[in-house]
Amino acid sequence: MSKTSLTAILILTALLFVNCAAAFPVTITDCYGKNITIKEKPERIVSLIPSNTEILFAVGAGDAVVGVTSYDNYPPEVEGISKVGGYASIDIESIVNLEPDVILAYSANGNETLDTLKKLGLTVITLDAATMDDILHNIELAGTITGHEEEALKLTAGMKEIIGNIGSQTAGIPETERPGVLFLVSFDPMYVAGKDSFPDSLIKLAGGRNIVESRKWPQISLEEVVDKNPQIIICSGMGTYGNTIKQQVMNNSMIAMTDAVKNQRVYVISDSNIIERPGPRIVQGLEEIHHYISLAQEEADASASAGTAPGFTAWLTAFIVVSVAAYKINKKL
Repeated sequence: MSKTSLTAILILTALLFVNCAAAFPVTITDCYGKNITIKEKPERIVSLIPSNTEILFAVGAGDAVVGVTSYDNYPPEVEGISKVGGYASIDIESIVNLEPDVILAYSANGNETLDTLKKLGLTVITLDAATMDDILHNIELAGTITGHEEEALKLTAGMKEIIGNIGSQTAGIPETERPGVLFLVSFDPMYVAGKDSFPDSLIKLAGGRNIVESRKWPQISLEEVVDKNPQIIICSGMGTYGNTIKQQVMNNSMIAMTDAVKNQRVYVISDSNIIERPGPRIVQGLEEIHHYISLAQEEADASASAGTAPGFTAWLTAFIVVSVAAYKINKKL
């Protein structure tokens, strides 16, 4: 290699290093409106909820993740990462021992836990989400925090395209024509996705109407379900219990009175985590819910069309009546 080529490579490498370093310090605003300055690109990150972990890996910052919760299972690379407890039962000592540059938290971690971490001098950034826009914002914010802005923007651009395609199909559907959807996360007790939860946001984007208008994750009664009469029931189940929930629904004599069960429109989400975790896979959940709502709508439209047109049975009955009448007339003649 010539000296000129070597010099050029060294200069380009130096410029690349300078450009990367120039991105920091950065000041971001967390979900509580608090400004936080990150002086250098984080090399050690602890994630306190699975959705944040998925975001970090999706934007290309997975190599910097040194701690996750015991609930983390995606992507597969998290299996070998140190665990710091459940997201509602954080082991503070384990986190301190990992010496993180940044901790990405969630409100479910609890104010007491997060305040303790902050008092220990650790940088804690809380990323909460209730809507699709919140999720997109958190992904881009994670890109800024970790020095992976370009990857984050590319990721959200792809997600926005999927959201836009589905939204263009459903935006004009009047509220009165949207099928009522019940999103179940457990059956006994019955907990559901309510107003301002991210499944609620997905249902609306997908062309449905959430029949539960109370708080985010309320417990409701069987009587309420029957009274609200959902046209579609989606079973998610916080893990792998969607099929179990569906069986409980189908075997319940009260819920059997709803249109959803009568018309066999009870569906199971393929992987509850794509919906219950406000991360990059949420668009897969949107596509799946949209598919179920579209399928139910097509079946309803087909049924309505069949009900307004003469059916084969009616035609056959008329034919028999006319034939018998003609036979009697011919016999008299």
